[in-house]
Amino acid sequence: MNISLIKFAEPFFLPLGGACVLLVLALLTSFLRPWASRFCLVLALAALWGLGVPVGARLLVAPLETRYPVPPEAVRADAAVVLAGTVDLARSTSERIELYDRPERIIEGAQLVLSGRARWLVISGGSGNPLRPEAREAEYLATLARRLGVPSGQILLQGDSRTTAEDAERTAAILKRRGIQSFFLVTSAFHLPRAVACFRKQGLEPIPYPVDFRVTPATATLNPYVPTAGGLQLSTLAVYEYLGLAGYWALRRL
Repeated sequence: MNISLIKFAEPFFLPLGGACVLLVLALLTSFLRPWASRFCLVLALAALWGLGVPVGARLLVAPLETRYPVPPEAVRADAAVVLAGTVDLARSTSERIELYDRPERIIEGAQLVLSGRARWLVISGGSGNPLRPEAREAEYLATLARRLGVPSGQILLQGDSRTTAEDAERTAAILKRRGIQSFFLVTSAFHLPRAVACFRKQGLEPIPYPVDFRVTPATATLNPYVPTAGGLQLSTLAVYEYLGLAGYWALRRL
């Protein structure tokens, strides 16, 4: 499937982009079909309100984040597999690496190795940006891992994947080639359900290791029913994951 086309279409299926499409439809139908215009307008406002309030965002994200608990400290594994999705590829260089989000992934992965809970640090991720297909996010994260103290000899890279499904497929080949039997799968808590399912599709049984929690445990909010930019952002993460799960299921990648 064409990744560039998918990336182009993605925003229109997410809360803000979808609401904008509905508002445009409301404007276009305002003269010829007033009832359709009103319906689109109400639907757009309801979506922005419902998905923008903190309580609504928590209801969407929490089922994803609570699917897998953090493993006890006594648990050990052969490797810690860290999924990328943290590096700002447009601004990063080999000397200066910019993380735009989710730094916990590489930090916790490195810590698992440094603490002796895992021998290998496996970093998986190429470029999910069609405008920078040559970038290898895994290489940037490996540089960070070395700066955190992980020896180069304990780092394995997979830098060709563009999606979570490709992460699983191509990382599985490395794990099997190296004889790695057990491994922590380190990624954002909301992303783990899809990631675990993809690795299981490859015949592997990862130890889920959630990081980067967004709404659990629940925190008090002064106005939980007032829409905020943060609430809309959280809902967008959740909707993206639910769409990803549905799409992967339809394509039999889970």
